[in-house]
Amino acid sequence: MKQKEFTILQIIFFSSFFVFGLFMEYAACFYTALYGMFLLYRKRPWILHRNVETMAILSMTFFSFLSVFYGVDWGMSLIGCVRMLGILFFMEILMQLTVEERLILVKRIPSVGVCMTVIGMTAFPFPPAHGFFYVADRLGGFFQYPNVYALFCLTGIIILLEYFNGEKKEKFFQKNVCKILVLLSGILLSGSRIVFFLTLVSLAALILHKKINRKLLLPSLAVFVLIPCIFYWMGNTQNLGRIITTSLSSSTLLGRFIYAKDCFSLILRHPFGLGYLGYYYREPEIQTALYSVRFVHNDYLQLALDYGWIPCICILVLFIKTVLSHKYSFESRLLFAVWGIHLFFDFDMEFMSMWYLLLLFVDFNYGKELYLPMSGESGTAGRTKQRVIPSLVTVSVFLALYLSAGMLPRYIGRADWSSSILPFYTESNAELLSQEKDIGKAKALALKIKKQNPYVPECYDILTVASFMEGRYEEMAVYKKKAIQLQKYNLDAYEKYLMFLSKAIDSANTKGDMGTVVKLLPLVTEVPELLDDVEKNTTPLAFKTKDIPQFELSEDMQVYIKQVEAFLKTLQ
Repeated sequence: MKQKEFTILQIIFFSSFFVFGLFMEYAACFYTALYGMFLLYRKRPWILHRNVETMAILSMTFFSFLSVFYGVDWGMSLIGCVRMLGILFFMEILMQLTVEERLILVKRIPSVGVCMTVIGMTAFPFPPAHGFFYVADRLGGFFQYPNVYALFCLTGIIILLEYFNGEKKEKFFQKNVCKILVLLSGILLSGSRIVFFLTLVSLAALILHKKINRKLLLPSLAVFVLIPCIFYWMGNTQNLGRIITTSLSSSTLLGRFIYAKDCFSLILRHPFGLGYLGYYYREPEIQTALYSVRFVHNDYLQLALDYGWIPCICILVLFIKTVLSHKYSFESRLLFAVWGIHLFFDFDMEFMSMWYLLLLFVDFNYGKELYLPMSGESGTAGRTKQRVIPSLVTVSVFLALYLSAGMLPRYIGRADWSSSILPFYTESNAELLSQEKDIGKAKALALKIKKQNPYVPECYDILTVASFMEGRYEEMAVYKKKAIQLQKYNLDAYEKYLMFLSKAIDSANTKGDMGTVVKLLPLVTEVPELLDDVEKNTTPLAFKTKDIPQFELSEDMQVYIKQVEAFLKTLQ
């Protein structure tokens, strides 16, 4: 690759870690466009190798595309598909790099982690910057998520120690000992318990593997364990001391078990997935505890939920194959083992830059070759054949730029602009719905969202109000019951349902519409039964977490229900 091209690639690749790790959809789509434009700029033929690694990436891309047609929300599925295209483009770019060029990218990863950590430490005393880099006083770096940031730091440490063997001892200590200590500090400041223990295991494995590591790692390991203990003894349980509070009964760990257990029914019922954010919208159906999460905190399950069984199995095979393969170095295999374990406990791969980082260590260049020409090559037979790949990439680039430009305004407080540019963008439409004061406009928007995605509870809340104001009380009850189904652990939703029923009954009674009154009264007495059903289906683990579900209605509502029950008995 020409030096100018490689410099451009480095700027794109390394900058991605500083743009929230490409967690935001608009940023992920923008970088898909950048990698697509880079491929078009180079005009090199695509060469795909038939192997497990390539098939894993292709399967994710293929099923993300299919999910647009059957996903819960086709608009969000389309955005998810474009995010995944970036992975395909980057894989192809990696196939065009030499071993030396890849090595340059790999060796600079630790410096990125050091840079993030130093900036984060410097920002601690300054409130505005502290709010950006820290989450509950835990350092999250530019990812703004401590667990992923900690995994990134651990990756940097393993990379540094992999190349310890190839350098003189003195030179290594002069150049890199400070980097390792800074990255270890970053892990401690993140308060990530799972990464702390993965770091302990990794350092122990590296100490046993190479004698040359011991002089550096034994003291580092001792200090790494001692510091959290000291802070815990001093009463700090939020960041540095938090690591010592690890137990199998911790609320966060129990929560992860609950998320995983609950989502299996969706995975079994939908072998091809639900599309991007499909789990998030369908979560209320299957949850057996009080929680609301966007992702399931398990990347393998999340992949199965989004794009089905096949991509999930392919990625699992990729990790297992790499860890067991002797063509990779000990440190590379350790790195895949660490990532493979951490993916069971978090949503690292929702940060698209982490996908790009992972692919950097994967060997794609073996197996039977499939040659895909790009336009502008000499000696390529047939202009039509030449234009297929660049045409598809060009369309993808324009689509990614369009989506990115449409989503960005929502992140700066202009959801109305986003909805105007992307009428199918459910996230901005739902945000607008919560802000709309005019009931007529709100109803129209709710019906629009409901048509595209019938799993947004705010739609049914608005339709409940609209039906009540229009005097269609039976329809009002149907909409509110649907809203409750999508937020069944929200006790306030039941209270509001009873309030609407009470007002509707009073209004119908005033108008002399006894038929409606008779239909609505039994619905009041059904509410305790709805709550009982939810309580019966609630997992016992739910009562061991910090968010304990509540099932007891307010005293006023309990009195009202008893009054209605007594009145219904007089009618029998």
